[in-house]
Amino acid sequence: MTVSRFQRFIHILPIISGAISFLLGLTVIIGWFSHQSFLIQILPQFVAMQFNTALGFIMAGTALISLHLNKPNITIPASILAILIGTLTGSQYVFGLNYHIDQLFMDHYITTEAYHPGRMAPNTAISFTLSSIGMLAAAMVKDPQRQSWMLGIFGSIVIGLGLVAAFGYAFNLPAAYGWPALSNMAMHTSFGFSSLGIGMIALAKKITWADEFYISNLSALWPVSGMVFTLFFVFLLFNALQTSNSNLNNHDIAQPAEIASMVVLIFGSIMGALFGITLWLNRALTIRALEAEALTKKLTLEEVALSESEDRFQRAIAGTNDGIWDWNVKTGYDYFSPRWAEILGYDLDELEPVVQTFTDFVHPDDQERVWEQVQSHLNGGAPLNTEVRMRRKTGDYIWILTRGSVSRDDNGEPTFMAGSITDITHRRNNEEKLQKAKEEAEHASLAKSEFLASMSHELRTPLNAVLGFGQMLQINQNKSLTSKQSEYVANILNGGNHLLELINEILDLSQVEAEQAAISLDDVCAKEVIKECVDQMAPICSLRSIKIINNITHDPKSHIRTDLMRFKQIVINLLSNAVKYNVEGGTITINSRKTANGFLHISVADTGIGINPKDYSNVFNMFQRLGINSGIAQEGTGIGLALCKLLIQQMGGRISFESVRGSGSTFWIELPLASNKGILIWDDSLRVGIEPIDKDHQAMVLLNNSIFNGFHDDETIDLTLLKIVKNTKKHFKRIEIIMELCGYPELKSNRTSNKKLTTKMDKLIKAWQINNDTATRQKLSHFLRDWWIDRIMKVDQGLVHYVRGKQADIHRALRDLDKV
Repeated sequence: MTVSRFQRFIHILPIISGAISFLLGLTVIIGWFSHQSFLIQILPQFVAMQFNTALGFIMAGTALISLHLNKPNITIPASILAILIGTLTGSQYVFGLNYHIDQLFMDHYITTEAYHPGRMAPNTAISFTLSSIGMLAAAMVKDPQRQSWMLGIFGSIVIGLGLVAAFGYAFNLPAAYGWPALSNMAMHTSFGFSSLGIGMIALAKKITWADEFYISNLSALWPVSGMVFTLFFVFLLFNALQTSNSNLNNHDIAQPAEIASMVVLIFGSIMGALFGITLWLNRALTIRALEAEALTKKLTLEEVALSESEDRFQRAIAGTNDGIWDWNVKTGYDYFSPRWAEILGYDLDELEPVVQTFTDFVHPDDQERVWEQVQSHLNGGAPLNTEVRMRRKTGDYIWILTRGSVSRDDNGEPTFMAGSITDITHRRNNEEKLQKAKEEAEHASLAKSEFLASMSHELRTPLNAVLGFGQMLQINQNKSLTSKQSEYVANILNGGNHLLELINEILDLSQVEAEQAAISLDDVCAKEVIKECVDQMAPICSLRSIKIINNITHDPKSHIRTDLMRFKQIVINLLSNAVKYNVEGGTITINSRKTANGFLHISVADTGIGINPKDYSNVFNMFQRLGINSGIAQEGTGIGLALCKLLIQQMGGRISFESVRGSGSTFWIELPLASNKGILIWDDSLRVGIEPIDKDHQAMVLLNNSIFNGFHDDETIDLTLLKIVKNTKKHFKRIEIIMELCGYPELKSNRTSNKKLTTKMDKLIKAWQINNDTATRQKLSHFLRDWWIDRIMKVDQGLVHYVRGKQADIHRALRDLDKV
């Protein structure tokens, strides 16, 4: 039999043993009820299995099967019932009591060899108690090693009790299955306990195979269990022989029998000890064999991994198209790979393998910068990672990204520095094109802003004049206008007001897009503002018989921290859309609630036409008027929702919607409560007065808010964190350049502080990436918020006095930095 087959057999053996125990008990119970004596006792002269014994086998078999199937809710009650059956019966023998449980379920009409009719034998009661305690303990503990010990030890004892009784029947030794003046164990009862004990040991074996401790260090259970079983079996057999010898009247027979029983005791004890020692030695040899096998596999895997690593390295080098160099710092020898030479247009044998070769190819304007970085890294600084121009054999220069890292000896002295070069000429050319396009776009944006500013004056001035004259005509006291003329004047005013609204929205949007919209924060009562907006919209709603249901109740703790004018503008826009896209006689419902993360959630639901799912992605885009038809929502610019989204984000909140086509839409916003101290909203009080620095600060505030409020999923937060890291490092470079240009006295300490802050930020970000829990995310957000406020107030605002008159130099330096 192969090992795998043996293991499969061991895995099903507990089921077989449990089923045998269960069916044995069930068969005997059927025999008692049907008066079929052949089901109750093997032979008429043998002891019958009592009803309670059969019931105990059903409980024990159920416990063993459910334990194997990992069903503790079945194992525990079944084991407890079997323990009660055994312990109550055993206590009757010990204390000479009668609880009247022996014939509780059945009047025992078979009393062969029964000193107490209906009462199970004492060794039967002990077997039920011990086997069930072992299974109960195994069901209640979680440690596989403890489970196997419980099952193995108790199972060995139960097998011993069952086999000794069976041995007594086989060799006509009554003392082996019955104790003087007490009930005897039935023959099939001894078979049932032998099977039950074997099932328990098989289950213990299965558990050790399934658990890792068996593989790494074979359990000592089997030597101990084997010794316990052998010694217990020998002890019971010796006791049975002694009892039988005491009943012999013939001295000539009794003396050899006495000697035989002593031989059984001594020889059996020695064999039990030898059996245990043999199992222990086998365990030790198995462990050594497994360790040797594991070591062999490990060495083989390491050799294979080393070979694969070398092959992978070669493939990676070939795949990356990089050139490799390896510089011996002490001797000056420099190894160049064939690809290194190829990038510069040379054959390898044309290059002298010394570090000076590398230096000679670097553009003269870049040499000093490269060697400063190399020396800095040799002195303990950051690894070499820079972009330089290198001369090809043809004489033209190409852009190269060179990277390198140093190796050190035990004393910390540099020994070798190895790295790579990558041709990035194509990328640099594209970046220069993109930079040029960016500058052109910025000029175009500036021109657009100037155009809008000029158009503001050019359009508003004559338009206001037209509206003014129209209003004068409308309020003319002489009533000289005809009804038709009055209608024309009304049309002029309606069209002019709509055009003025359009102009204002476009100019407002351009300011918000440029992050130049002024925000004035205050604690605003949402209920009062919304009521004012509802009253303002009432006349428009009445024209189409639309009813507004305002469910917002007064709650002083629900005040929001926002810009009053902007908040009102957003609410009016949402209500206007709810009217435009509603049906005649429809309703608009306004609700609010506080969220767990410190925001006020305000929703505006209509009963209108809804939004087609294919248009969801365009709802907040400019100039989008979705779902309009000839009778609905003719007015509007398509700018309102886009403007609302930009304003909401700038004020630390968010906006979204739900919609069912044909049933209506619900647009909702969330703005921070006045009690929410986690959200930092950018306003004029945070401005430093240095434009590039203020832009950095504003971008970081917006990014940090998206981290704090938890509106996004983990993947979006990860991307936001990457942006924060990138923007932070870029900001530090920009601020240090400005400090250096302005002669800021605290430049050195500022650099040290920047490194510490970056290190702490990196640790918190790594903690988030590992845990992805709310507490870590909020801890990171609080750190970033406090850090940026502290920096704005204490460090960056102190630069204002130093930058005066140097704005042009700063602009050029930052522009050059963006090119690198």
